[in-house]
Amino acid sequence: MRWLLCLAYFFACLLIQAWGQTCACQSPGGCNFAQICLPVGNCKRRNEALGKPATMSSAYDNNIKKLKSGPACLAVNGNFDTEFRPINIHASNPNCIHTADNDKSPFWEVDLGQHFDIAIITVYGRNGQLVRLSYVRLTVDGVERYVFTPQSLSLRTEIPFDPPVSGRVVRLSRDTSTLDDKDPFIDFCELQVWVCETGWEGPWCERKVLATTATATTTATATTTTSYNYDYDAEAN
Repeated sequence: MRWLLCLAYFFACLLIQAWGQTCACQSPGGCNFAQICLPVGNCKRRNEALGKPATMSSAYDNNIKKLKSGPACLAVNGNFDTEFRPINIHASNPNCIHTADNDKSPFWEVDLGQHFDIAIITVYGRNGQLVRLSYVRLTVDGVERYVFTPQSLSLRTEIPFDPPVSGRVVRLSRDTSTLDDKDPFIDFCELQVWVCETGWEGPWCERKVLATTATATTTATATTTTSYNYDYDAEAN
């Protein structure tokens, strides 16, 4: 009987870590590390956000629609699927994160654990609800690096930096009190923070490091891939 109590206590601890304000790979479904380094087999860049502790300001929990968002770490678990799967329906493999209805200053962030020279950040939006990325700000250690606009929305957005930016905490946030915003959420599926391996440089870590490199001003111009039809119904989940 004692071993059953110990086992129950162990799983209770895992649930506390997964459902608390901050969580990592203890979340339901765990993490997929298969593509932590690209290209696979010839690594030039590493995703330093994968499996790191993540936090969000609130979690969607609608009793009428009976839908509940999973924890913040679902956005750094290595799953590139862009379909929202509520945790109360898909307990073993929930997907994407979704802040609460009444959260007027929603945010989501990941702590990389130390400062890295960030070459590129990739954000995977939610299929059918890309409009919810409109006006979302991306910051690195509190410094704004990119703002999503209605014209730039895509299921996959890559934000390169050349030269790289140094930082530890990457955050997505919005202030709905200053916007006529019909979808006041942080609602997306995955964020990757790419850092070049030793000997490589450039926003896609495509260049071999030379003995001397020129100094340039850091810029961020997002590249997007768009080939989907989107549902902009503000009444959707």
